[in-house]
Amino acid sequence: MTPEFSRPVRLNEISSQERRYDIEANEAERAALAERFALQGIGKLAATVRLRSERGGTVVRLAGEFDAEAVQTCVVTLDPVPAHLAKSFEVIYDRTKAPEGHEVIVDAGEVDSLPLEGDIVDIGEAVAEELALSLDPYPRAPGAKLEGGETPQDAGYRPFEILARFKRKP
Repeated sequence: MTPEFSRPVRLNEISSQERRYDIEANEAERAALAERFALQGIGKLAATVRLRSERGGTVVRLAGEFDAEAVQTCVVTLDPVPAHLAKSFEVIYDRTKAPEGHEVIVDAGEVDSLPLEGDIVDIGEAVAEELALSLDPYPRAPGAKLEGGETPQDAGYRPFEILARFKRKP
């Protein structure tokens, strides 16, 4: 499968000198990404990505930032929910990492580290993946509320208090 927003960079173009790429998704790419991520639309997706090789070419460090305008769907009313997304991110592609299919342990405090396979790094796909991770998983239109009353958290209930009530009963 070819990614919707593909901007491949060949590894032989990447050196220890950082190189900058300014990329922007066209209308067709934004429409395809919107479909992929179940969005009502993407009005803008632009990014600056910097690449450099490290450790004798066994590692490629990608540092970037993107700016996007997306329209999500409210999980309560199904109304459009506009979102401005801007994020800086970093990814390390490493030839010494386990290939796909093997367990990869991710620490939330670390930079994403992925196996480096083949002879390209797709900086457009890296931006698309970061965009997807930045989307609100449960977007709500202003003032949208769920029918059916309060949740225990809204009413101030605390689960351990409820359990303590059971413990007190003889």
